[in-house]
Amino acid sequence: MRYVFGPVFSRRLGLSLGIDIIPYKTCSYDCIYCEVGRTTCKSVDTDSFVDLNELFSEISIALRESDPEVLTFSGSGEPTLNHDLGEMIRRLKGMTEKKIAVLTNGSLLYKEEIREAVKAADILMPTLSTVYEKTFVKIHRPHRNLRVDRVIEGIRRCREEFRGEFQLEVMIVKGINDNEREIVALKKVVDEIGPDRIQLNTVVRPPPTDMDLRVEEERMEDIGKIFGQKAEIISYRGKRRGEAHISDLERKIVEMAKRRPIRVEDIEYLFNGQEEIEDVLEGLIKGKRLWRYRYGENTFFKAI
Repeated sequence: MRYVFGPVFSRRLGLSLGIDIIPYKTCSYDCIYCEVGRTTCKSVDTDSFVDLNELFSEISIALRESDPEVLTFSGSGEPTLNHDLGEMIRRLKGMTEKKIAVLTNGSLLYKEEIREAVKAADILMPTLSTVYEKTFVKIHRPHRNLRVDRVIEGIRRCREEFRGEFQLEVMIVKGINDNEREIVALKKVVDEIGPDRIQLNTVVRPPPTDMDLRVEEERMEDIGKIFGQKAEIISYRGKRRGEAHISDLERKIVEMAKRRPIRVEDIEYLFNGQEEIEDVLEGLIKGKRLWRYRYGENTFFKAI
């Protein structure tokens, strides 16, 4: 499929049907940790990127073949850059009772039209990693029109207006924003925003650089204590087993690996531990449709 992928296991949402409405890789940021890769089109201007009839035809097919817990706008770039996002969410509400989530870097929420577009979603998950401009630039390498104070104000205003579940992701990057000065200042602003949940995250998938950006588990636990009861450290492994009803195992695996690096454990979770997964992966590698590499203690697969 062109626009729909998965269902995939999301560490934050469970079994998620991905909806990719942005061309690779169009974003307002070029984050040093982004698992998708380097940004090739950096923009803060919205546009209509997809054929809506084709998109909703794919979603209908995917919902017949699978039973995800949530439909998630995510994938190859920043979803709020799609001018039609609000219409897509409203149309989805008319065709399914599944929850609809939007994963966003939060950079464009200062725009009223963007806040209007996302307000019909059930779950909104923006990211905030620092309150300092120098750190903001170092981590996110943002579009030249973006400043961290503008981003914070946009997230704050969206929180006031949004009526669904507001989960704020805090991405902790080793050696950059994992020190006491950063964490204490960020915690103060996060408390003022008042999200329903705080998702503390670090770099668990291979970034586009050779740097090890992962924060150690013990340090993440210390940071979690600072943020308090609303904070949850996002573990890599899911707590539940899921099931994806598929007719073509190889096709689904390649679709997943096109969007982001995946592990054997991710695939086993989705396909209910099917015994042939190892053989399928080896076949895809020999057929030059996947390549295998190590990052830290994990082996990942990426589509060629």
